Amino acid sequence: MIITSRIVLAVTVLFLVLQANSVAALTRVASSESDEGSVTPLSWNFEKYEAPFTRQAKSASAGVAGPLVYPNGDFSFPLLQPLAFDSECDCYSLMLKRGTSGLELVNFWRARTGFYRSGNGPYLELENLDSLKSVTALNGTRFLFSEVGNGEWRCVSIHDSLGNYLLIDYRADGLIGRIRDSLARTATPIYDEGRMISLTQSWSTPKGRKARTTGVQ
Repeated sequence: MIITSRIVLAVTVLFLVLQANSVAALTRVASSESDEGSVTPLSWNFEKYEAPFTRQAKSASAGVAGPLVYPNGDFSFPLLQPLAFDSECDCYSLMLKRGTSGLELVNFWRARTGFYRSGNGPYLELENLDSLKSVTALNGTRFLFSEVGNGEWRCVSIHDSLGNYLLIDYRADGLIGRIRDSLARTATPIYDEGRMISLTQSWSTPKGRKARTTGVQ
């Protein structure tokens, strides 16, 4: 009986160590593409006759979140953040932003074959669809991830429960090439040595099509 208890204790400790190491590794991977420096984020706008992205209030941690953000109730999703996977623990990880704080690492643990649930942060469910990974929030918003140019899992579309959607196209080097939405609006990032410096936006109004370029920094 004592030997069995020692074995169970040893296995438990080993699992906790592997879990801690996996989370640390996922943190490094998921944050590897974060922007450096202070950046005023641009948040996706739901209004029909306005630019697809509007400028948010500047915050000290905005540069960590990335310049393009999708608001979703109790959290925001920086579009530049990749979905990371660790085969050792069979778990996923994703960086999200809550309130005015910095990025928060959300871990997904296996619930059953092909399905995972967040173990911390906002409640999210992840479904492994092989070539796609689907992350669904409680309000029905669905984030689809696919492998892009550099082999990372990046968000390629966002669909909410009202039928609105956001489509994200990537360049061969893995950077966002164009963003389109259900209102026929477009946003095209402009880069300097791989860093997004501005965003050219186009949208329709009752008086015709409008366009403008907004500096990110």
